[in-house]
Amino acid sequence: MSIVVLKIMLILGIIGHAINMYCDRILSIFPNGTINFGNIKEIREGNVLAETMEGVSEKVPMRSAVLGAFALVLEFMGYSSLAYYVYGYAKVNGSIMLAMTAFFCIIAAAYHVKTALVEYVFIKLGKDEKAKGLALDLMGDAPILRGCMLGLIVYIVTFIVSIVTGVIGFPMWAIMFTIIPVFILMIPFRIIGTIHIASMVSMFVWLILM
Repeated sequence: MSIVVLKIMLILGIIGHAINMYCDRILSIFPNGTINFGNIKEIREGNVLAETMEGVSEKVPMRSAVLGAFALVLEFMGYSSLAYYVYGYAKVNGSIMLAMTAFFCIIAAAYHVKTALVEYVFIKLGKDEKAKGLALDLMGDAPILRGCMLGLIVYIVTFIVSIVTGVIGFPMWAIMFTIIPVFILMIPFRIIGTIHIASMVSMFVWLILM
């Protein structure tokens, strides 16, 4: 596979993360408030969830589910592009990265659709206590986010090893532009979609270095 094709795939990965960030934000930011990991316990109480999502159409989570699944396909192309690049220099490292790309992208797609389905069910059933109970049960079922993050971490660690050992010819400073360090630096800003911003920044740097 030519370097030009790999770079095009990486650009598609950047676009995928941009779309996915939009999908995450419409699932989290509403006219009456925001739902995030910081206030997830609060929305379980009283009518907080119903008030936060007042006036939100069921079309919103469905749009997020469809676009999010499409975005994960584009992200897969971006991550697999770098995996193929590494494979050209270190077959074991590249194979691990490609396997992890398939692993965490598939799981991420499932998680994204499940999260959108939770909100769709809550809105469609009238946002009452029964609907909230069903939605929260659905949200708690099959906790797959940890599996997704584990796959991404293995991918990044393998990539860092490839940089440190010098097998792919990337400079040592490129380590600072892997997703996890950029993500950690952005945590204080509390931006919904931080992981996608970190990924886009990292992919842009990788695009230049490839």
